[in-house]
Amino acid sequence: MKERYHVRLGERRTTVCLDTTLSVLLSLHLGLEPGTMGTHSAIRSWMQERIDRVNDPGRIRVSQWLQREIVEALISKDLAEKYGDWLLKVG
Repeated sequence: MKERYHVRLGERRTTVCLDTTLSVLLSLHLGLEPGTMGTHSAIRSWMQERIDRVNDPGRIRVSQWLQREIVEALISKDLAEKYGDWLLKVG
């Protein structure tokens, strides 16, 4: 299942689709109860903050990019370092 969130890329509005499991995990990571309207708004705000931080209004594949941002926020620092090391080896 997917959950939809509406965010802004510069002046345009776009819809982001996230796997429900990612939405639940992010809500728990943020210390919120999954599935509530307040949580939905908090997740949307979290994603909007990430979008605004990189300030790339022409970005494409926003849903995929945000899913990667969420995964990186959820994994441990140790696992993130191992992943970075692996990328350097194969890249």
